[in-house]
Amino acid sequence: MVTKDLRAFIKVLEERNELTRVNEPLSIDLEVAALLRELMYRGGPAVIIERTREGTLPIVGNLFGKWDRVMLAMEGNDPEAMASNLVDLLNLRIPQGFLDAIKTLGELRRFSQYFPRTVGNSLLGKWSGMRLT
Repeated sequence: MVTKDLRAFIKVLEERNELTRVNEPLSIDLEVAALLRELMYRGGPAVIIERTREGTLPIVGNLFGKWDRVMLAMEGNDPEAMASNLVDLLNLRIPQGFLDAIKTLGELRRFSQYFPRTVGNSLLGKWSGMRLT
């Protein structure tokens, strides 16, 4: 299952009953950290803390607290293979000639899925110029 963004991943977790919402206001000083630590060690669900005592934005945590959620986020790809691909990208050598450059283009094409993309309709565009405090 392909998850397009964080919202889609959270929706998938909700559908699989692996997400809990906390409506009780928690302090961001120690309570949030204690809750997230406990959930991680117990293999608990992902959590959205909707309100904090300090009035900050909602907090999402423990999204990758279990291996099956990591695999879900990575769309079933093996993390070891993806780490190997990243190492290959970092070790990409500079081409020495024209034919070598052509071969390197093929490797770069393979890694193009990891490069950042420009998005025309971002959510941040709506908030430009606004103060969030």
